[in-house]
Amino acid sequence: MRNLDNLVEDYYQKYYDLVHGSQWKFSFLSIHAAIEAKFRRDDHYEKCLELGTGNGQHLGFLNHQYDIYIATDLRPIINPSLTELEEGVLPQNRGKYKSFGDATKLLYKDESFDRLIAGCLLLHLPNTLQTIDEWVRVTKVGGRVDALVPTSSLTVSLYRSIFSRRKAKKLGCFDYDLVHALEHVTYYERVIEIILGRYDDFQIEVQHFPQVLGRVKFLRGYSVIRIIKSKL
Repeated sequence: MRNLDNLVEDYYQKYYDLVHGSQWKFSFLSIHAAIEAKFRRDDHYEKCLELGTGNGQHLGFLNHQYDIYIATDLRPIINPSLTELEEGVLPQNRGKYKSFGDATKLLYKDESFDRLIAGCLLLHLPNTLQTIDEWVRVTKVGGRVDALVPTSSLTVSLYRSIFSRRKAKKLGCFDYDLVHALEHVTYYERVIEIILGRYDDFQIEVQHFPQVLGRVKFLRGYSVIRIIKSKL
């Protein structure tokens, strides 16, 4: 019987950035640009928390102003522009910080942040309700949670066939589909039903991407769900 314990970790350390980097950073498929599509330069969110940050790529796509930005991940964040910070601590000085962080068990106090950002993260977390409750808990009243969630659509299948699966194999990763089966447990269709049912007194906004194509469900690659923590 094959041991699969280190398979996922090995994929993220060796292949993930090489497989997805160019498409998601620079093309119309960019998840980072999609998350920030709602914001303008004169918007201001004093304290921001990013979950599952990788190596901090999302910072380069921010459209709004901020005072404190904390990037967190379960894995070490390799980004010299970010100052190391103890988990659960809110700094006093303005700046960009990095910290260890479990997105399902945050050590921050209630209502600590004006904005919480999660890229392609909910896809990997089975306990959707408990996780989003935790995100909403640390968000201030009037603040917002912006989370990207892929869909199980034709567009996603085509992306994998044309780009990511082929590239992974060229790089020597022959367990691409197995990694996805182990890691990808929660798609948009489940997440949106849970959020709408749970937070029926909050303002919920959804944007589908790619733009235009995303209006058609089976062509939708991913969606950005925005929870505004305020009464309707």
